[in-house]
Formats: sequence, C-alpha cells, structure tokens
Amino acid sequence: MLNDLRHRHQRVDFDATTTIADVWSQVVGPAIAARCHTESLVDGVLTIRTPGGAWSARLREDEVNIVTRLSELTGSTIRSLHVVIAS
Repeated sequence: MLNDLRHRHQRVDFDATTTIADVWSQVVGPAIAARCHTESLVDGVLTIRTPGGAWSARLREDEVNIVTRLSELTGSTIRSLHVVIAS
C-alpha cells in the first residue's frame, strides 16, 4: 500500500500545480476561483475541488477553454479536468 501511495505522489507535478494555481483566477474568473480550487496535476489530468454540482457543471461546460488557456499560460500539458465535489 505504501509503495502504491508513493508511486501516485511521484506522478504529481508539484511545480505545474503551483503555477496553475497562480493563474487559476485569471482563467476562470474571480467568482469561480473563489469556490473552485485546483488540487493537483497528475499525468495531464488537473483535479479541481468544487462545493457542489452546479459549480462542477460550469467547469465541465467550459473544460476545453479552461484546459487550453491553462496550458497556454503555464506551458504545462493539461489534457482534461477531473472535478471532485467536496463533501
């Protein structure tokens, strides 16, 4: 189990995750950025934590634009969003 956990953490791109967080508000706007937070970038998949389904739907509707803009601004390879609703 520890080896599996260690392997997962090795794939997290911490530098890119920090850079993405720095420009997040610029890409999605202050209203979304205040409620939806970037968590990690793993193998090109950016995990976003949201407070509810409406925010999740909003991010999914604009996923292509968000991914494209974040990739342009950060130089990171972002293929998709993984939206998680916080409990």
